Amino acid sequence: MNMQDFYLEAADYSNYSGSDLSGGNYGMGPESSYFAQGGLEAAMQNVVEPLDRTLTFRVTNAGPSNPAIAILFDGNVTPLVQPAGVTVTVAETGGGANSHDQVRTETLGNPFVIQGLRYFVGTATQYANAFTIQKRFPTGKLLQYLWQPTNYVSPTNLNPLVIDAIDFGLVVDGRTSIQLPIDFSGVTNTLTLTFTLKAKTSNSHMLFGKNPKELAVAPRVVGNPVADIALIRSQPRNLGM
Repeated sequence: MNMQDFYLEAADYSNYSGSDLSGGNYGMGPESSYFAQGGLEAAMQNVVEPLDRTLTFRVTNAGPSNPAIAILFDGNVTPLVQPAGVTVTVAETGGGANSHDQVRTETLGNPFVIQGLRYFVGTATQYANAFTIQKRFPTGKLLQYLWQPTNYVSPTNLNPLVIDAIDFGLVVDGRTSIQLPIDFSGVTNTLTLTFTLKAKTSNSHMLFGKNPKELAVAPRVVGNPVADIALIRSQPRNLGM
């Protein structure tokens, strides 16, 4: 699978608007909550459920290193050893000690596209720690980028301990890792990162002759009730049925 094509197709099926191959509009109206628990999937195959679009990472540094480098994803490394005092858990998979490993295993067979990140910190100084995003290939090829959270800090934000990066985009497979420096100032420091899924693969679909790619067509809510109502109501309401 060409991952660049996968990402571009996910971009075509925007979180906010788009059309199906027949030229008709897709999306959900204000009644979108009725599509919980498989209803939308039954109406539109190969669509990511609105309730199945988040990965919530909790990253903790209990010391002694300041900062310590936590590692997210990196499915090809087994076992993945975090620095002393650092724990990484994922709420959607139970939040237990093995919850991160479950997500890492998933990336090996079913890559996915992230589009959007909410980042909660205990102190605003944490934003100065840039993420290092790597893709490491078996041949030795290495792609590396830096993502700087301070680009999303604004004096107009009423809560300085959370930023919402709606354009954070990343294709996550077994070769992908995020190295996240997390501060320690004598007390346990915990960060929360909520990633929004835009597209993902499900190789089991091929057993039934379906396209293995699942794409998100619902809007990515911003958390402001007034804005979200306007966003949802702006979506085309034809589900192609």
